[in-house]
Amino acid sequence: MTSDRHLALMNLMREITAPVKTYERCVRRAAAALTDSPEYNAAVELGNAALDDAEQAIRRWVAAHPDQPTTTPERRPA
Repeated sequence: MTSDRHLALMNLMREITAPVKTYERCVRRAAAALTDSPEYNAAVELGNAALDDAEQAIRRWVAAHPDQPTTTPERRPA
């Protein structure tokens, strides 16, 4: 039922879970802080680094799986 493609995607999802959660926490911290405060700047910096980590993981995955489609297939109606 689960194809190799799906297993590879699931592994990618696990790899980017931590940076995505870090980014989401940073967005909340930045929203709660005053603009240009040290807390705001730290949250933005950490959030940007987390997004960079997620992007690099995705780029590594794409490079490692060149045979994978770049678009999702049409879903069949239930």
